[in-house]
Amino acid sequence: MENTRKSSQYLIPIGLIFGFIFAYFEIALVAASQPRWEKLLSPIGAAAIGIYLLILIMGLLCLTLGVWSAAALNRLARSLETPIWLRRLIVIGLTLIVAWVYLYSSWQDAVPGPWVQLIFATGFAQIVLLLLAPRREQSFGWSELSLTLAVFLYPRIVHEVRSLTSVPLAYRGAAAGGFVFILTLALVLYHPIGEWLKSKFLNLRERLGRIGIWVAASFWLTPLLYRYLVGAEIYILYANIRFAVLLGALWIAAYLTCSESDRLVSWETLGLNFGVLILVSAITGSLLLVIDYPFSLSWSEGNRFYDYSLVFGQALYNYSGPILNPYSSPGRYGLWGALFLFSGLPIQLHRLWNIVLQVAPVLLFAGAITRQVKPVALRYGTFLWIALFLIILAPLHPPFILASLLVAAFAFHESLVKRGLSLILASIYASFSRFTWIFAPVALGLLIDLLLYYPKRQGTWIRRLFPTIVLVVLPLVAGLLPTLKVYLSVVQGVSMANSQPLLWYRLLPNSTLGPGVLFLALWITGPVLILLAWWMSHVRELEWIQKMAIMVVLTGFFNVGLIISTKIGGGGDLHNLDMYLITLILIVALALSRYHPQTGWPFWAVDLVTLLLLTPAYPFTPLSSNAAYNPWLDLPKNATITKTLSAIHTEVKDAAKMGDVLFMDERQLLTFGYIPAVPFIPEYEKKYMMDQAMGNNGLYFKDYYKDLANNRFTLIVTEPLRSKLRSEMGGAFSEENDAWVTWVSNPTLCFYEPVYLSRETDVELLVPRENPVGCEEYLK
Repeated sequence: MENTRKSSQYLIPIGLIFGFIFAYFEIALVAASQPRWEKLLSPIGAAAIGIYLLILIMGLLCLTLGVWSAAALNRLARSLETPIWLRRLIVIGLTLIVAWVYLYSSWQDAVPGPWVQLIFATGFAQIVLLLLAPRREQSFGWSELSLTLAVFLYPRIVHEVRSLTSVPLAYRGAAAGGFVFILTLALVLYHPIGEWLKSKFLNLRERLGRIGIWVAASFWLTPLLYRYLVGAEIYILYANIRFAVLLGALWIAAYLTCSESDRLVSWETLGLNFGVLILVSAITGSLLLVIDYPFSLSWSEGNRFYDYSLVFGQALYNYSGPILNPYSSPGRYGLWGALFLFSGLPIQLHRLWNIVLQVAPVLLFAGAITRQVKPVALRYGTFLWIALFLIILAPLHPPFILASLLVAAFAFHESLVKRGLSLILASIYASFSRFTWIFAPVALGLLIDLLLYYPKRQGTWIRRLFPTIVLVVLPLVAGLLPTLKVYLSVVQGVSMANSQPLLWYRLLPNSTLGPGVLFLALWITGPVLILLAWWMSHVRELEWIQKMAIMVVLTGFFNVGLIISTKIGGGGDLHNLDMYLITLILIVALALSRYHPQTGWPFWAVDLVTLLLLTPAYPFTPLSSNAAYNPWLDLPKNATITKTLSAIHTEVKDAAKMGDVLFMDERQLLTFGYIPAVPFIPEYEKKYMMDQAMGNNGLYFKDYYKDLANNRFTLIVTEPLRSKLRSEMGGAFSEENDAWVTWVSNPTLCFYEPVYLSRETDVELLVPRENPVGCEEYLK
């Protein structure tokens, strides 16, 4: 309890430090926008911002004093004690000032962003505590956090209501209602009536009994129900209203699931229910793109559906003979392609299946690897953290998660045979999915055996280690055999991977991935590594060989992941660190299930755990710059979609009568029957061509250029081709863009010209030029 109190005490200054950093950038952005200072600094405007800053400074001083000398703040509160009616009147006046500055003054649209407003709300809540409850301990607690969130969301919600409707009564009612809500909340928190209400709510929960748990479970679906109640656009754009709805559901669910008879909510119920609601919010956001939109939702989505169909759906294409998939990954493509066993399923079901594959294996893996963690609250908390980490922060490929699930499912089985077979199956499946993954099941099996079973064996350390060696060698051999040729090609330098350049700058901050792969990886896993290092130093049962195995595996996978991330085409996220991330998660779960430190958790460790829990929740709060964005907003209107489909249908039908039609891109139009089947050309698919372009494979493009020169294709369906290089301008994936422009766009546009272009749907149709000029260089 003492450590928890210290932790909460230090969370305030840590949060303020981060808040000040982000607030600085918000203020700098406002200053750079060159606001109308003559209006903002008019007499009324200057008074507004002056009073605002005064309240802000007073609040920060109270917060700082409470952190460094709580006793001094308590003495200050008692020394300022005046008649209660006067203090209540001051609180009402301060709340009126907040409403005026945010909603009606010239600064209402100029007060910097959410971090500044959150800092102000935090200080405001501390001032209210000092005024209304001077005899209480002046430490920032749950009551102050509730008031902070209310003051923070109040003006932001009113502004969203103004944007949502032009009816004056609506936003004026929101302004008045929010004002009354804040004063009512302060009254309940700091008046004896609050204790009376608390007793009533405690009695109500007791009468509900087990029914309350089921009612709480229904509130977990709040994000999903709210999305379908208000529609996709309102759900996305109005992030503050959405977050307020989530907080309401959180409080009700935490209240109903709390088992402590003298408390409305607890740390455990708030944390666990918050994790569930964030998980449901993440799934709800993904479901926004489960739609019948016929074109690609991302650069490669459409053609990937074509790839998946090649396992079980080759009959969909007008082509004699088998269509070879250049990517030898049946473990991946068969997983997504399973739906093609059922003919005629629409594209939206395949998009739904993709979400199921992104979520279900993660939940199964998290459940399998945490099933022996105790107590129950810690097990559920660890389960939710793993799920949120792998779904939100570092989404990994479902086949890789499934291979890891095979290992985790038998991790706690004493039988060496069962664990060995699971490792062999996981290694084989991993090899059929991506040849680099076979080392993950081997490493996971190694660590499981060393941490759970090696200490129980008798004899010398070599004899105890022999079963571990067997569990490493057998799955490693089983995984290597199917992919031996691939590894030999890499070793001999004839693989395409050897010719693709490494872009080391992507480890550091860059335009492709803001903080860079290295710093982003350290940001989301650094707290775990610190806790892991502390744990290893405080658990006496760990032997040197166990510690060495943990450090070697984590360091090796981390370095390998960084190197792979620098390969051209990578560095846009953390999925190439998959083996490192899954190993780290496994070690955490095993540590919590079997080993416990000799001492209690220090307060700073509790702070790090809090940070780990809040990090995946951040994108779903109004503090995130992308809180009010989803790719759904960028989709074209139905009229544009219909027009583009009609143009493609007409051009393809006419061109097919005269020769071959090449679907370089948008092959899913054939897969799902949006365009009637025409004689199909399997070669020259966009993703594979990009791989060859990034590897500077001139030999591959030789035949393509000949086909272009000979006008083999009467029509080419592609994404809009651009001829401008980004090497001088920079930008995300600039090297990939320049490789595509050099090897594909420029040669294609030399021989072919656009006959139709739709920027909204990213579709371009090309036909042969009558007299191509200067294209001979591509035929040399």
